[in-house]
Amino acid sequence: HIIFATAGGDVYSVKDDDTQGTQAWKKTLSDSVESITIWFDGGSDYIFAACADGMIYKMDISNGGFDANWDSDPSITGTGALYELAIDNFTEGVNGLWVGSSNGRVYRLIYSGIGAGTRTSDFLTGGAVMTSPVDTAGYVADPSKNTHIMYIPSADGKIYCRSSSNLNNIPSGWEGLPNGAFDAGSPITSGIWLDLDGMIYFGTESGLLYKLDGANGSVADGWPYMAGGAVYSGPIVFGGYVYFGCDDGYMYCLDKSDAQLKSGWPVSTGGAIRSQPVIDSGNIYFTSSDGKVYCIDIF
Repeated sequence: HIIFATAGGDVYSVKDDDTQGTQAWKKTLSDSVESITIWFDGGSDYIFAACADGMIYKMDISNGGFDANWDSDPSITGTGALYELAIDNFTEGVNGLWVGSSNGRVYRLIYSGIGAGTRTSDFLTGGAVMTSPVDTAGYVADPSKNTHIMYIPSADGKIYCRSSSNLNNIPSGWEGLPNGAFDAGSPITSGIWLDLDGMIYFGTESGLLYKLDGANGSVADGWPYMAGGAVYSGPIVFGGYVYFGCDDGYMYCLDKSDAQLKSGWPVSTGGAIRSQPVIDSGNIYFTSSDGKVYCIDIF
């Protein structure tokens, strides 16, 4: 099934029948849908839809039915548009959902059970938080990496670091930075990539791609890299390289150790690249504002 939403507030599920698409269900929500998050929760899989009026809907992916146990916190409704979600229901004792808002706040909500949808803490940044906060959780092979530190990108040009359990707490490694934040000096509206080694990557509207040490917010040697335009595309790290799109119409590939361009890159398209690329089977896929979908062999 293909799940998508519209600015009119409609959420659709379309079944791919190989030769055509058939509508499985449609739900009309209260306002424009700003983000869709699909969450696989064992046998009960859900869609979370965050809307421009501050409402979050939790729906059964099979039929679009609303979860009767979910109640979007009314104190958030009407305070600003909500954007991309982060969820951790797999770590014992966490049961959390985090979402950023156009009013600059990040909210922590109860994911499921008693009080599902209720705000437990929030934190105010200096600008809209338009992409998902990132939590250091989910490391099955090495649970010691599950520090539950959260990185929050803001349009005020800063990356904030907070404890995912209480957004008012600054982790010890970031306490030396003003308000527990790294100041990039330009709006951050790209997604954050948290690599397995604890380094974080993100772009700015000034065209810089940063690599920070997630433990303390320090800039890695040789970084940032200056691209030819604003970076709204979320970066992705694969095989020792960082891939990201740019408003100058190029897809870049940098060595993650020293930010040097890989030979043969960047690759030109006919328009700005604002989508986050996807890598599969040795190919990178992304869209461009020239109206095309690109597939490039990365080896």
